[in-house]
Amino acid sequence: MLRIPVSISIKSLQQEGPETNLTESFSHGMMTEQDDKVYISYKEEIEGAGSVPSLLTLQENGMTILRKGEMRTDMHFMPGQLTHAKYSTGVGNIALDIRTDACKMSYNRKDTEIVAEADYALYAGEEEISKNHIRIEIRKRDD
Repeated sequence: MLRIPVSISIKSLQQEGPETNLTESFSHGMMTEQDDKVYISYKEEIEGAGSVPSLLTLQENGMTILRKGEMRTDMHFMPGQLTHAKYSTGVGNIALDIRTDACKMSYNRKDTEIVAEADYALYAGEEEISKNHIRIEIRKRDD
C-alpha cells in the first residue's frame, strides 16, 4: 500500500447561540488509499490534551474522524443522517449526536489535493448545542 506524505489544514467554525469560535490546526501526516476510501493518519495538537494521534477516513458518502490518546473522539459525518459521537476525556465521557446537513469531498488525484467539508449540528439528547462547519485541506508534501 502506497503511503504519501501530506500536509493537513483543519478549520472548524462552531456557533453556540450568539458566540462563534474558529479553530485552526495544521499537521503533517501520511495518506493511503484502499477500497474506495482515503485514510490520513496524523497527530493533532489539541489544547489540554497535547499531541493526539488521529485518523481521518474519507469516502464518497461521508467522512470519519477518530482521535486516540488523552482525548478520544469518534465522529461520523454522513449527509442526511444522525450519527452518535463519543468524546472521552480525562474527566469523563460525553455522548453526543451529529446531524450532518452536507458533506462533500473533491479529490485532485494528479496533484494529490483533497478538500473535504461538512456542515453539521451537535446535539446533547434532543437539544441542539452548536452548529458547525469543518473544512479539511490535504496536500502532498514534496519533502
